[in-house]
Amino acid sequence: MLSTINYHIEVSTGNVKNGDTDATVDIEFCGTLICTGVHPLDDPNRDDRQRGAIDPYDREWADVGAIRTTYVHVSCGDAWYLVMIRVKYGSRFDTFVYDNWLPCNRWIALPVT
Repeated sequence: MLSTINYHIEVSTGNVKNGDTDATVDIEFCGTLICTGVHPLDDPNRDDRQRGAIDPYDREWADVGAIRTTYVHVSCGDAWYLVMIRVKYGSRFDTFVYDNWLPCNRWIALPVT
C-alpha cells in the first residue's frame, strides 16, 4: 500500500483584469518516487481562484517523494492567470512559478524553482 502525505497547497491568482476563473482546474504532482494522479483543485465551500487571491487547499495524496514537476490543467470557459503554486508537504516547501495565462485544455508542466 502506498503511503500518503498531507499537501498544503497555496494557489496565487493574478491581480489582472479577468484573471479569475470558475473553470475546472486539475493538478498532479510528480516526484522522485511516483505521481499523485490527477485531482481536481476546488473548494466547493467558497468562490476560489478570484483575482489577486491566494487560495489554500489541504489534500491527502500519495507521497511522491520530492516533487520535481507540477502539472496544471484548466478547462475551457474562463481563462485563468496563474501566478504561482506553493506546496508544503512533510518538511519540504516548493514553489512553482508560472505568472501567465493558462491555455485552455492543455496540460502545463511547472518545474520546481
